[in-house]
Amino acid sequence: MKRIHYSIVSVSVAFAAVFAMSFFAHGAGTAPASPPTPANTVNQAQCPKPDFSTLRYEFGWNGVAAADATIRIRQDTYENSPAIHISGDAHTIGVARSAWKMDDRIEAIINPQTLKPLRVEIAREEGGRSYRTNISFFHTTSTARVTYVKGTKVKQKTIKYGQSYDPLTLILVVRCLNFEVGRSVTFDVLDGNHIYRVVLNVICKEILTLRSGKFTAYKTRPSFSQVPPDPKDQTNSRVNEVFIWVSADPQKYFLQVKSKIFIGSVYGELVKVEK
Repeated sequence: MKRIHYSIVSVSVAFAAVFAMSFFAHGAGTAPASPPTPANTVNQAQCPKPDFSTLRYEFGWNGVAAADATIRIRQDTYENSPAIHISGDAHTIGVARSAWKMDDRIEAIINPQTLKPLRVEIAREEGGRSYRTNISFFHTTSTARVTYVKGTKVKQKTIKYGQSYDPLTLILVVRCLNFEVGRSVTFDVLDGNHIYRVVLNVICKEILTLRSGKFTAYKTRPSFSQVPPDPKDQTNSRVNEVFIWVSADPQKYFLQVKSKIFIGSVYGELVKVEK
């Protein structure tokens, strides 16, 4: 079951709205020596207003529900200035929980004018162990100060993040990007330990019927890699034939992900939108 958990994590890397729930940060690694190549440019003037709502997701393996995740987007203040607060919670459920207990939470404070993250806090309770990661962003120098706490051990490092975003901020950033059939959408993700390049290749438009409703959606096939490349990184070897569906409306909800893994398949689905 632990291997299934990490396969769900790998799928979630590409599934931007929900890989916020997967929390890659497993200790301090080697920081990139220089910023990654900028991804797609975010044009704030073209971004629709944030949809302050709650998104509920379900994840499973071979058709059996194994985890759920809830993402909440709301207005807030940070250091006496307006801010956007996004929080996400993920838990294993049912039979999966008896084999692998996971209770994870991530929170991001975001500048509403620039959509740049200001602070990210990650709390993970997995397999009876606790992990904490705090990230503070300094945009004048494009650096992030990361603090990891595992039990009594504390590690810190500084990452040069360039134009990458944390996973929760991507829920807003993706709305500013232009999806077109036959083209690709690219962004960089900072998970607190590494930077990942995610490319969504847009295959087609199709109608998708889910428990949360009927949507016109972009079907995409993602690829992702660590920036800079790490020969020890095995992310790409854990999943294959991954497909992600993104709604073709201004909010660009991440609707569904499907992937084959070493045994069967993993899925994720938006099951409810609460305004």
